[in-house]
Amino acid sequence: MFHHVVSYRRSLVLILCTILFLETQADSDICKICTCNSLTTRINCARRNLLSIPQPIPTNVEYLYLFGNNISTIKEGVFTGLSNLKTVDLSYNKISRIEKEMFQGLHSLEELDLYENNISTIKEGTFTGLSNLKELSLDSNKISRIEKEMFQGLHNLEKLDLRWNNISTIKEGLFTGLSNLKTLGLRNNKISRIEKEMFQGLHNLEKLSLSFNKISRIEKEMFQGLHNLEIFYLENNNLMKCGCHLPAFVKYIKKVYNRTVAVSGTCQEGSGKRIPILDYSQCQNYSLFQRNLQCQTCSGIKCNE
Repeated sequence: MFHHVVSYRRSLVLILCTILFLETQADSDICKICTCNSLTTRINCARRNLLSIPQPIPTNVEYLYLFGNNISTIKEGVFTGLSNLKTVDLSYNKISRIEKEMFQGLHSLEELDLYENNISTIKEGTFTGLSNLKELSLDSNKISRIEKEMFQGLHNLEKLDLRWNNISTIKEGLFTGLSNLKTLGLRNNKISRIEKEMFQGLHNLEKLSLSFNKISRIEKEMFQGLHNLEIFYLENNNLMKCGCHLPAFVKYIKKVYNRTVAVSGTCQEGSGKRIPILDYSQCQNYSLFQRNLQCQTCSGIKCNE
């Protein structure tokens, strides 16, 4: 009996030592390829001609840099167990596809960089569970379609970058729930129309970029709730027709909130002449527009023409 107990204890110790050795060996292996700090909380695998993400990754990692490699696919479960991860930088790779729930379980993630890849489609549910995410960079890809509930649950997101893609339409309600969003980049896409109330609920939005698209007109409902907007880029669009809603909105914000909204861009008069978008000479009487805008901007109630 005594010999059996001793033998069992020896076996248990041997197993524990083996597990510890394998974990240490795994950590040291990834740190032979990449640069790790002493606690393996920060791992830099940038610009190493990697074709895949080295595995396994130490579970205590907080910052993981993988930019400037040749990674084309990301295997399912590669980030499983990395609950302390705060930053993942996968920019400047060759990723073409993002699998559903790829980032599941990364509850501490605050910054996700995926710009300068070949991503064309992002499945609904890809970012589910990333409740602490603050910055999401998807610019300079080949994204043409965005599912309606793509960004659902990203309540703490402050910056969303979708510039330099192939987006032609944005579904109404896409940005619903992004109440903390401050910066939204949609520059250099193929957007031809801004749906009514597209940006509804973005009460904290400060910077909106829609330059270099194919927008031809601005709807008055577009400004519903955007009372914190500070910068609005609209230059180089598709023969945008002049209207009174934007000048009225800017004047209203100045009058009510004593704050100036910087707007860049031009519009086309009936004669075909292009003028600064805020200098529309026919918009002299703002009373009707201001009444509507006050209703839309502050209370969210729809107003009559």
